[in-house]
Amino acid sequence: MVMEIDFEKDHWFWHRVDRSDPDGCWPWRGGQRKGIGRIKFHGSRTDPRRVAYFLVHGDLPKGRQVRSWCKNSLCCKPHDFGLGKKRREKPNPKLFWDNVRKTEECWIWVGPAALVPWGKHHYPAWKVAWMVVKGAVPKRLFLSRQCRTDECINPDHFRPIFIKPAPETLTASNSV
Repeated sequence: MVMEIDFEKDHWFWHRVDRSDPDGCWPWRGGQRKGIGRIKFHGSRTDPRRVAYFLVHGDLPKGRQVRSWCKNSLCCKPHDFGLGKKRREKPNPKLFWDNVRKTEECWIWVGPAALVPWGKHHYPAWKVAWMVVKGAVPKRLFLSRQCRTDECINPDHFRPIFIKPAPETLTASNSV
C-alpha cells in the first residue's frame, strides 16, 4: 500500500523532519528530551512519531504505540512504523542487546535513551545489563562504575558497594 503524505497541508509538522534521504530515516529536528523527540500537539506534549502516524493514518488504536522498525527513536517516516503494545509486560532481552556494541573490553550502549523499559519499570542500561547477566542487585548495595567509558554497561566493569549513611541521617532507632 502506497501512503500519500500531504507535506504542504501539514507543513507545520513536516518542516521539522529531515526528509533529505527518501530511502533512509526521516529524523525529527525539533525539540527533544533524553534522546526522544517532543512536540506539543492537541494541547499536550507527545512523541512526534505519534503525530506523524496521526497525520498519515488517523487516530492511533487504543492501547497501541508507534514503533520504528529502523530502531531510530527520532525517525518520523511513516513507512518505517509499526504498532506495538503500549506496555511490555515481559522484558525483551533481544531488543535490549540490539542496542549494545561489544568491544574487546567494554559493552557500549548505543540505544536511544538513558532509561530502558524493563518489565513495568525503566532502568539505566547498565543496571539492566547487570540484572540480565548477574541477577538482581543485592539489597542495600549500589553499583559503582570501575570503567572510564561512560557508555560502558559491561557488568564486569561495575562493583557492588555498600554506602554508609551520613552520620547526620542516623537516629537512635537506626544507628549501628
